[in-house]
Amino acid sequence: MSLQLSYSAATKYNMSPRAYYLHYVLRLREKNLSSPLFFGAALDEGLNALLSAKRDGRTVSVPEAQEVFTNTWRTARVNDKDVDLSQPGVIKYSKADFDAFILTDEDKAELEVGVKDPGWISLRRKGLMMIEAYAEQVIPRIREVLFVQKDIKLSNEEGDSFVGFIDFCAVWEDGRTVIFDNKSSSIKYTETSAKESQQLATYFEATRDDLKVDAVGYVVLPKKFRKQKLPIIPIGVIIGDVDEKVVDETFEMYDNALTGIKMGEFPCTRHIEGGCCDAPWGCTYRRYCESNGQDLTGLVYHEKKK
Repeated sequence: MSLQLSYSAATKYNMSPRAYYLHYVLRLREKNLSSPLFFGAALDEGLNALLSAKRDGRTVSVPEAQEVFTNTWRTARVNDKDVDLSQPGVIKYSKADFDAFILTDEDKAELEVGVKDPGWISLRRKGLMMIEAYAEQVIPRIREVLFVQKDIKLSNEEGDSFVGFIDFCAVWEDGRTVIFDNKSSSIKYTETSAKESQQLATYFEATRDDLKVDAVGYVVLPKKFRKQKLPIIPIGVIIGDVDEKVVDETFEMYDNALTGIKMGEFPCTRHIEGGCCDAPWGCTYRRYCESNGQDLTGLVYHEKKK
């Protein structure tokens, strides 16, 4: 039996085999999903519009990219239904999503009407500002965009495959060819984040035969904006050389996940140090596991797509 794994699926298994089983096999998911999933996807679409224009030699239009973001941020597929993301209660927002100081008079007028979620309005404004900052701080440092949103697939001798998407590959201002991943984040990335990243190591391994990649990197757009110091949105670009040791460790991680899944090993790690409940975002299935599968609060089964 051959399997197809993404980086997120493999890391989920290694963190908690039980969580992998509930999510990917039983397809037990959260009823109300959190904002990062949808906001990240919408922001990616806006940034892709900027990068694609640079790749094609066209004028990089911030308003066009902002429109792409806004359209994507408006509606999405939630629990197999197309929904209006702006409506209260559709998705979950954190306190960090809302920043009153960035809102325009137009945003405030919408808040007063009360028909749209404050978190949604705030993130819309953040997305528009992030795209403008990206065009000012990142695009001018790129000599050439080689590709945007590239599918990758690596297969082993057993027919198993590892799949994913590379955000973009570009010739950076210093002449190096770099594989980049765009990240919107509330946490600070360290200077060694790129060279230690198993996700970026996977991307490097998938492209090393097709083009000469010199390094890998993250473009980090902070969700926490500055109130006084400029720039308000200090975008970080972290580039690192690829460590072959990290590549080896990454594919050992994939092999461990593949072996466990094929052997049907799905133990719960909530009582183990470093397990699912120690994750910064907690565990979706904690109450379910503690009740031996009786407590389905906040969860729903999804049918497999035909």
